[in-house]
Amino acid sequence: MRGEKDEPVTLDLWIYSQTWSSARAYLPSKHTCQWWALDDVLAIAIGWINRYLSAVICKELGVERHTVGHVIQAFRDLTCVWLQEESFQIGGPGYTVKIDESAFGRRKYSRGRHRRTKWVLGGIDRDTRETFLCVVDQRDASKLREAIERFVKKGTCIKTDMWRGYSGLTNLGYIHDTINHSLNFVKPGEKETHTQNVENLWSVIKRDMRKRIERKAVGSFETYMVEYVWRSRHRTSEELFNDFENYAAIK
Repeated sequence: MRGEKDEPVTLDLWIYSQTWSSARAYLPSKHTCQWWALDDVLAIAIGWINRYLSAVICKELGVERHTVGHVIQAFRDLTCVWLQEESFQIGGPGYTVKIDESAFGRRKYSRGRHRRTKWVLGGIDRDTRETFLCVVDQRDASKLREAIERFVKKGTCIKTDMWRGYSGLTNLGYIHDTINHSLNFVKPGEKETHTQNVENLWSVIKRDMRKRIERKAVGSFETYMVEYVWRSRHRTSEELFNDFENYAAIK
């Protein structure tokens, strides 16, 4: 950023004014495209990376709640860019990935406001703990196979339940092991349930989403899934911020 003119200059995904005394950031998110005070954006980023609730960030910074919501959603959109560019896969020959699917948005006991059910396919590497999450339109075989081929390396030992949507994985270059929950919850000879870790993951994600997603929250459901995966790929807040800094081009 050089010069004294107010004409903005494009820096990757972010645009900054060239006036140092009143630097502002432009967030070209698909959910919001606005100018924001740069110091507010950076402060919100630090709070978001450290998993502070929106209400806490608003109170600490004295920023309106809708501003915090829109800026955080722009950050989540940024994690989607990370996912597209990284194109990571988990597993591989000699590794075991446990896969399961879960429904989000159903009303409990038919109570409350109706929400469209969304299915999420998830997998976790038993050894490395690496995770993938993918929102699928349907639970049919073609959709599940497409997601698995995108996120799981060939040669991986995949463990699933008996859902017919997982049939044919051996033909795609995977070792496929199943467990019939109607007969055994733990497969004979194994110490843990084949999808135990993934089922625990669903509980963690749903509990976190209930706490963090506001009733009138902006943005898409998919971005929350991508944010979780993005966070799981980094060990510390410092690593998260460094990666965020690279994609946001805030140097």
